Amino acid sequence: MTLGQNLQAARKAKGLSQETLAEQIGVSRQALGKWEKDIALPGLDNLQAAAQVLGVSVDTLLGTEAAGLPRRSRWMPCVTCWPPAMPSSASTAACGACWGPLRLLWWYCCWWCKTLRISAKCKA
Repeated sequence: MTLGQNLQAARKAKGLSQETLAEQIGVSRQALGKWEKDIALPGLDNLQAAAQVLGVSVDTLLGTEAAGLPRRSRWMPCVTCWPPAMPSSASTAACGACWGPLRLLWWYCCWWCKTLRISAKCKA
């Protein structure tokens, strides 16, 4: 099941309307509807808030608990949580414009990994 399907099932099991749940986690009903339809994804803070209100774990909402998957995510390989250094040679200086965004993406993946405690190599 998808995140949206799990979110909707947990909400209905708790007997909450979209409007009520959205109000309790501080988002609009439209945003919650988009999450349930898998049109958009909630931020981590909203995902944690929804899990808390619904009385389930984030793993349950993500579908990793029910599938019996290990704590490491099936969609993200284990990262070492330290971005590689920017190439220093003159021949690779031209790639500096693309290196910055890639480094930010690396840090975001590491932050996500640490927050969900997915990777064994990530020390939280």
